[in-house]
Amino acid sequence: MQINWHDIKDLESPLLQGALTLYEHTFPEELREPNEIMLRGVTDKATAAPNAFHLVVGTDEQGKVVAASTAHYFAKSKMGFIVYMMVDPTYQSSGIGGKLLGELERLFLEDASKHGEGLTGFVLETERLEDAHDEEEKVLTEKRMRFFKRHGLVFVENFPYKQPPLWATSPEVPLHLMVKWTGEHKEYVQNDWLEVTQTIYLEKYRNINRIDSAILSSMELELAESVTD
Repeated sequence: MQINWHDIKDLESPLLQGALTLYEHTFPEELREPNEIMLRGVTDKATAAPNAFHLVVGTDEQGKVVAASTAHYFAKSKMGFIVYMMVDPTYQSSGIGGKLLGELERLFLEDASKHGEGLTGFVLETERLEDAHDEEEKVLTEKRMRFFKRHGLVFVENFPYKQPPLWATSPEVPLHLMVKWTGEHKEYVQNDWLEVTQTIYLEKYRNINRIDSAILSSMELELAESVTD
């Protein structure tokens, strides 16, 4: 299937509503950010160069939205950060997810090269198998893990990452970080991952989600203490 990719930079895009509808149908409310946060990534100056924000939408030959993703490029770490990926259930298992990952990697490489840098890699958050609430959720988590591994991502081992609260009333969530290396890199140790996490917390969760800096500082301190014990 031929997929046309669009990197949305304008809230007037006719593809935006299709992407939001797919987003709402893919993730339950407690797992998705409010729509205004996604849209803020398109317009907010915090995502301006040398950083970048991408709202990537894939359409089929008829112009129907069949895939979408939100992602950031962080110049400080020379890394991409994938926030959400989604594929219309009708088109799943047809290779679109892999093509979407490939398009995101292409954009991250382009972001880095614009500033004379090489891309170190890209990371994403994913659920931990031990936190599945039932067998169905366990199966879905295993399926996601197999997909990411098949496309070259590996787990960041022995690093107790937590996702900041997505809603005012929701808790922090322990998650795995997964990474795909795309260029030469040193062997990352826990303190390197702590720096990557601090960048994610600042550039994504503080500047875009606007989570209270006190909450993020407390999470960073807890993480720093855990990796130095």
